[in-house]
Amino acid sequence: MSNANGTNSASNQNTQQIKINLNASELAVAIGVNPYQNIRDLFIKLWSRYFPQDYYRLLDDIKKNNKVEIIQETDYQCLQRITNKYISGDDKKNLDEQIRECLQA
Repeated sequence: MSNANGTNSASNQNTQQIKINLNASELAVAIGVNPYQNIRDLFIKLWSRYFPQDYYRLLDDIKKNNKVEIIQETDYQCLQRITNKYISGDDKKNLDEQIRECLQA
């Protein structure tokens, strides 16, 4: 059934509007002018920020059905995991110190 402005009133009742705020850097990713970030990562970030129940429900389903481990980690944890895998000894120690300084800046 259509309402006075010609739209379907049943579908309007089921539609929820959400305001989504983007930082300038996120906007640059969204319009494709930031070559250093992938728009896919932005969508996942926004999905988890604005629709957390849906996002985490899907993650749980993926874990159960596919028997995979999904890693959610901070930037520092990601860098630690990578350096532990590929770098050892004094190089690892020096790199770890440089990463800490960089993340604190």
